[in-house]
Amino acid sequence: MRQHENHSRLVAFWRKLIPERRDALLNDAAAPTAGNPNGDVPLVLFLDYNCPRCRAEDRTIQQALKHDPMLKVVYKHCPGKRPGSKFAALAALASSKQGKYEAFHHALMAARGQLSQFDILTIARHVGLEVEQIKRDMEDRAIENVLERNCALAKELYINVTPALVLGDEVISGVLKIHTLERFIAKEREEAKRRAGSQLRHFDSVAAGAIPFFGHECRFSRRAKSLIWPGNAVLACKVLHSARFPQLGRTRSHSSGSIQPVVFPFRHRGLSPKPRQKIGGRRADACFRSRPARR
Repeated sequence: MRQHENHSRLVAFWRKLIPERRDALLNDAAAPTAGNPNGDVPLVLFLDYNCPRCRAEDRTIQQALKHDPMLKVVYKHCPGKRPGSKFAALAALASSKQGKYEAFHHALMAARGQLSQFDILTIARHVGLEVEQIKRDMEDRAIENVLERNCALAKELYINVTPALVLGDEVISGVLKIHTLERFIAKEREEAKRRAGSQLRHFDSVAAGAIPFFGHECRFSRRAKSLIWPGNAVLACKVLHSARFPQLGRTRSHSSGSIQPVVFPFRHRGLSPKPRQKIGGRRADACFRSRPARR
């Protein structure tokens, strides 16, 4: 029961922490990738080359990549305390400079037993890597920083074993069979489509209908609708002047002396008083029209 409670807490933590660390998980330029770079389902693998279970998990991932052309895999090297683990991770990252990471990675994963420095350099020579160059590249501090970032990220996500897969908002530890992994991938793909569909429906309803804003109903023109895309937090609205809301930034025209409305771009959580913002080369007040809200 205690283990079940701890796992439930971890699941709740992951659902909160993984979205916050999404950029570090997926958008690290120094992290090697495999599969489709524009895939709709990204899978992050924390691995150690001297871990027997990581080698078994890598075979499953290779099968999934063959069966799923829309899968993207991001490799996060997080070596443990086994002898040779850190040396293998540094050598694998350094092999990217010679353009042979994938071949070197598969060769390391296909090896048996614990890898020593001599074994790692021998495998590098067999896959066509320049051993002396890879030794020099391994001394680059940037490669060491990659390992430090990966280990720090794993610690933040409470990942203390390898292999560990980050798929969606979940962390999956241990070795998976191919049908189990494909089921997890299909589930994440369906959830991603559902989230994208709900977001699109929300913004379509906003763009197609009227938005009550400070007592006025603002309708979007065709030009304004084209400016709204899912995930965009900035909208623009023309606020009619009203005696009930004198604080909305009305300005007096110097020519006619009449009260003129001011355009305020606003976010979902507040108003940003920056008048006369331009959107797409046209003024926002040319893209929107507003009228009093219906009772």
